[in-house]
Amino acid sequence: MASNVRVAVRVRPLSRKETDVQARNIISTGGNCINITNVKAEGQPEFGDHRERVKSFTFDYCYDNASDCIETTELASQELVYQDLGTEVLQAAFEGYNACMFAYGQTGTGKTYTMMGY
Repeated sequence: MASNVRVAVRVRPLSRKETDVQARNIISTGGNCINITNVKAEGQPEFGDHRERVKSFTFDYCYDNASDCIETTELASQELVYQDLGTEVLQAAFEGYNACMFAYGQTGTGKTYTMMGY
């Protein structure tokens, strides 16, 4: 393995509840960068309001599963995530090294699906 720690972000699609209330997706990915749009900073900035409209963060891997990103990026399949992250961890375990894959996030954000699939 080239690095001891790798950080990956997988954006989940909007839930049925979110689409029912016509919520919009504020997260987009591009390469290994994730952009989060601050909807409260839209329009003219108020006096003393210096918030950025879009914040960008860089990770080792970014996967986009939002249904509105189909035109710009390919949706991240389980196979792609496994090829990028799981194969080296599994190979290291077979070679006798201690290996760990850890999923972190809020309840209902897709950790179990990312680790195990359906």
